[in-house]
Amino acid sequence: MRGKHLGRGVPGSTKLAMPGMALASIPHSLYYAAMAGILAKSFPVQVRYTGISLSCQICGMVFAGTTPILGQYLFGATGSILSVVALGVLHVLITLVCALGLITRMRQEGVRDAAREALVAQS
Repeated sequence: MRGKHLGRGVPGSTKLAMPGMALASIPHSLYYAAMAGILAKSFPVQVRYTGISLSCQICGMVFAGTTPILGQYLFGATGSILSVVALGVLHVLITLVCALGLITRMRQEGVRDAAREALVAQS
């Protein structure tokens, strides 16, 4: 028996849920694979474990903890799954901006470190 809200306005959408989730896991896996290396390079060795752990736990607390509540609220308020999709897209955009900012900061620090090493080598 179908749930009250499943497939509202979109016939057969529940049959597309599993393949859709399988396809959605591909970019998610790519993101996780790349983020491990980026985070490892982002923190000095002395605080690397704590830095990675804190960043993952705080992110999980803020986003994973509130997303189901926000998604249910949006779905109930609008009656459309598109508002929940928009929330997911917003999360993707936040992640993209933060990841690009982190990569930019790492590159700037790399240039500064190289310049510092060149000055030390000249001395």
